[in-house]
Amino acid sequence: MQTFGHLQSHIALIEEYKEDILDLWMHHHDVQHTLERHDISTDFFVTHFGIRVINYAIGVVKGSNALGNCPVIGVMLVFFNKRNIPLEDIFLICVNLKNSLINMMLHHELLTKQLLDEIAFLVDRNFHGVISEYIKMHYHHELEHASCTLNTHPLVLQEPAHKPKTTAVEYIQETDMDWDSIVELSEIAAESLEVIDLTLPLHPESYHMTLALLQDYWRVLHHLIEFKELCEAIKMLLEILQTTPFEVIEVDKRDILSIYIKAIFNDLHAWKQSVFIEQNAHDIHYLDQTILSSIKQLQITLCEQTHLIESDVEFF
Repeated sequence: MQTFGHLQSHIALIEEYKEDILDLWMHHHDVQHTLERHDISTDFFVTHFGIRVINYAIGVVKGSNALGNCPVIGVMLVFFNKRNIPLEDIFLICVNLKNSLINMMLHHELLTKQLLDEIAFLVDRNFHGVISEYIKMHYHHELEHASCTLNTHPLVLQEPAHKPKTTAVEYIQETDMDWDSIVELSEIAAESLEVIDLTLPLHPESYHMTLALLQDYWRVLHHLIEFKELCEAIKMLLEILQTTPFEVIEVDKRDILSIYIKAIFNDLHAWKQSVFIEQNAHDIHYLDQTILSSIKQLQITLCEQTHLIESDVEFF
């Protein structure tokens, strides 16, 4: 397992200067030229992807995120695919994050061979996954045996083969459960179902209540270590909605948003029932890929809207 001892010793500096790293990345000629050619504004990319990719990389160094398993990158690839961006352009965008990290360390006279090796490993391994996934996603029609699951129904997405399955019964038997947290989770689930049944489409009050409920979900799941990936997915969803004021969401998008949120809350409720109450789940992680798929589609809906709004401002 790769550790990042040298990067960890400078993590406080990286966090302090992450906006500068982002600025270096976005102002590189290749990045600006590539984004401009595909009619993507720098501000748009920074808000939806850039800063989140850097935050995720910081989490990998700290040990709170898994290397090569960044949900933000997954959403970014879906967006790039919809924009029909070729792989070579994605490479130009991605490789310059590594260059920006290296330049920042050079500027502070901290770069050593060991630190350079860790930066390269951190970024290159993540981008190896980016390239592999994008080939399957964007070029699948040219590959004889390729299969793309991103446009299939979330329920048929498969768990990664390397991840061992744990049944609900095994999990409950082997874990010293905090049943007070489970009771609180049940209360949150019941309240969420009540809120989303109140109205379609969402209105400002129910939108803010949704944010509060997602925050509660995250707070409780944060203490259940086994469900780290699900917790991170909910955190990502929360960040997406927190950075998207209700007032800027187009009216015709609100119905779609409401449907996705309702589906996510329903999935969370069913997962809680099958794992903790009825204990009949064959795999306690069965929801991870399903909810991540819903979150990807939700963000793409909001990203496309934001891009259209920005295009209107730029051209008119």
